[in-house]
Amino acid sequence: MIAETQDRGELKIVANSRSWRTQYLKASGPAEPAKQAGGARMPVASSPHLTPALRLPLSYLLLLISAQSRGHRGMAHSNQLSETERDFIEEIGNGYESRGLRRLQGLILGTLLTKGDPVSLDKLTEVLGRTKGPISISVRRLEDLGLARKVEGPNNRRNYYASHPNVFFKSFAQLKLPTVRKNKDLAERLLARIAAGEESSEQTTESLRHMEAFYSLLESFLEDFAERWAEVRQERFETDEAAP
Repeated sequence: MIAETQDRGELKIVANSRSWRTQYLKASGPAEPAKQAGGARMPVASSPHLTPALRLPLSYLLLLISAQSRGHRGMAHSNQLSETERDFIEEIGNGYESRGLRRLQGLILGTLLTKGDPVSLDKLTEVLGRTKGPISISVRRLEDLGLARKVEGPNNRRNYYASHPNVFFKSFAQLKLPTVRKNKDLAERLLARIAAGEESSEQTTESLRHMEAFYSLLESFLEDFAERWAEVRQERFETDEAAP
């Protein structure tokens, strides 16, 4: 499939049952194959649907405007997952990546959330198409964050894991609450120095007052939410009382 506008084009690339849509900038004129070191020519991306002026050296792909995997980037194609489950896992990974975290950790957590039974490292490597080393490191990090936990499984010689029963709140608390409290404490600390006689402009003092008020209120909202969520979990879901 090829779509074209005045200044850009879109290609759909299919390989090994996976497909990608890639947008690229059009060349202003016919693009000759670029030379590599030693005088060799670089391959040209071409299609019978493209005019010669739109045949681009593959190096032009570095000018990507966007590239979106339609085949679940970084995941093996597995019949063990439904399309909904694959999309769910993929989006958890994307969410982690968008926050500057490791995408693999999100993929692992998403996989654990789709499984009712304990999941072994071997099963995670199979589902995600990764080697055991990176999987093991990422699982340990999720354990450190309190988002995953080691559990008993059918084979005593293997390590099995499950997501934390309160994983969504745990993830929220790990990412949000520390930042809120850190910013509130910063404002309070600097305001205390100003109150003790340290020089500061009126604008700086006013900004710190706003900052302290905002994060104090937000902290109280989050604490109230934590209490309310605990009540909702107790009312609507089966909970593990040993795992707050």
